[in-house]
Amino acid sequence: MMVYNLHCAHTPKENVKYFRLAPLNKYFDIDCKAAQNPGVSAKRYWPDDFEVESVYKNKKKADLAYANPFLILSSSGADALRDLLEPNGEFLPVYYKEDSDFVLFHPMTCLDALDKDKAVVKYYDNKKKEPYNVDWHYFLEDKIGDVSIFLLRESEKIYVTDRFVERVREKKLKGFGFRKLWSSELGCVHSKYICGPFPEGEDIDW
Repeated sequence: MMVYNLHCAHTPKENVKYFRLAPLNKYFDIDCKAAQNPGVSAKRYWPDDFEVESVYKNKKKADLAYANPFLILSSSGADALRDLLEPNGEFLPVYYKEDSDFVLFHPMTCLDALDKDKAVVKYYDNKKKEPYNVDWHYFLEDKIGDVSIFLLRESEKIYVTDRFVERVREKKLKGFGFRKLWSSELGCVHSKYICGPFPEGEDIDW
C-alpha cells in the first residue's frame, strides 16, 4: 500500500498548468471550520449559495480545481471517482457563475491510522494535545483497510491511497497532484515534489 497527500497539481518547478477555483473571501470562515473539524458533517452550516471564483483563469480546465479541506471536481471527474468518494464523505452545493460543470466533495472519513511511535507530529502546545501538522508519516495499514480517501486529526491534509491514484491514471483525469508519503514496504518515503501523476509511473513529471 502507498499513501499520498492529495493536492492540485503543479510542475516540479511549481509552475501552474491548470486553472483553479477558490471560495469567495466571505466564505473563508466556512473553509476554516471544515478544515478544523475533520470527520464532522458540514451540512448544518453549509450555505446553498457557496460561491467560488477562478484563479489562474487563463490556464486549461482541470478535473480537480481545488483541494483542501474539500475537493472541487468537474462533473466527469466526480463521476469517475464516485464509488471511491461517496462512502467517505458528502457532496455539498457549490456555485461558479462561469461554468456549472463543477461539484464539491467534502471528505469525512477520519482515521486513527497514524503510527504515533514513528510519525513526527507538530503541536501547538507543549502537552501535545493540539496537533497541527505531520512532518514525517508512518501509517498502520490495518487501520486504513480498503479506504481510498481519508483525513487525520493530526493534519489538515487530504490523504489517498494507491487505489485512488490508479483510478485517476486509468481515467486520465487532469489537475491531480500526489506527494508520496508512506509505503507499507518501505516506510516513510516523502517525495520532493507535489505534481501530477503523468506519465504513468512518474510522480514528479507531467
